[in-house]
Amino acid sequence: MSSQGTTDASGARIAVSDDAADKGAGLITHQADSRILAVLPASGTYYLRVGDLQRKGGAEYGYRLRVGAPQPDFDVRVTPAEINAGAGTSVVVTAHAIRRDGFSGDIALSLKDAPPGFTLNGGVVPAGQDRVRLTVNVPPMRPAAPFPIAIDARASVQGKTVTHRAQAAEEMMQAFAYRHLVPAESLKVSVLARGGTRFPACSQLITRAGAFIVFILRRETSCSRRGSRRTSWTSGLVS
Repeated sequence: MSSQGTTDASGARIAVSDDAADKGAGLITHQADSRILAVLPASGTYYLRVGDLQRKGGAEYGYRLRVGAPQPDFDVRVTPAEINAGAGTSVVVTAHAIRRDGFSGDIALSLKDAPPGFTLNGGVVPAGQDRVRLTVNVPPMRPAAPFPIAIDARASVQGKTVTHRAQAAEEMMQAFAYRHLVPAESLKVSVLARGGTRFPACSQLITRAGAFIVFILRRETSCSRRGSRRTSWTSGLVS
C-alpha cells in the first residue's frame, strides 16, 4: 500500500495521498495506489517521498512513479447493462462519469448506430457532476430478442473534441456501503410486447483483470397432473 507526499525545499507539506479511489476499477476493491494532483506555488526545488503504509520494503518491492502535467480525460459507464422495455415505451438508465486529472466539463451522450426510431433524452452529464439519468425511447415495433446498442460520450478537453464509447456496466454493492461499477460485455436491449416481462438468460460481467463472472438465471417449467404449467426461476454464479 503506497503513500506519497510532496514538500517544498523548506519541508512544508504541499500535498499527501494514501489511496486514490478509482471508480473504473470494477471489482478490484483493494485500491492501494496513491495519487497526487497539485499546483506547485512557484518555481523551485520540490521533494516527493514514496513509502509503504505497512512499513514493508526491500529489493522485491517495486514502485512505478509518473511525474508530469495532468492528462484530463473521462470515461462513462451506463447502468444497467440489460435493458428491458416495452414497444412504444421509455426506460430510464443511468450514465456515470469517471473524470480524470481534473476534467470537469460537460459530457454529451448520444446513441450510435441505433435501430430506427430509438432516441435518447437528457443526454448530457453536466459540468462537475458524476451521474445523470437518461431516457431511452423505444419505438412501436415487434418484440425482439436482446440486441446491442451503443452510446457515445463526447466532450471538449483542453480545446479538443474527445469521443469515447460508453461502457455497459452493472452497479453492485459491497458490504451494504460501497458501490462498484462492474463492466459488462455490451449494452443490450430487449423489446417486449406491452405489459410483457422478460428475464435475461445471462448477464456477463468483466473485471479489469480479464476474469469473467457470469450470473445465470435459469427458467424451469413443470407440468402438474391436471395439465397446468408452473414456471420458477433459479440463479447461479459461475466464476
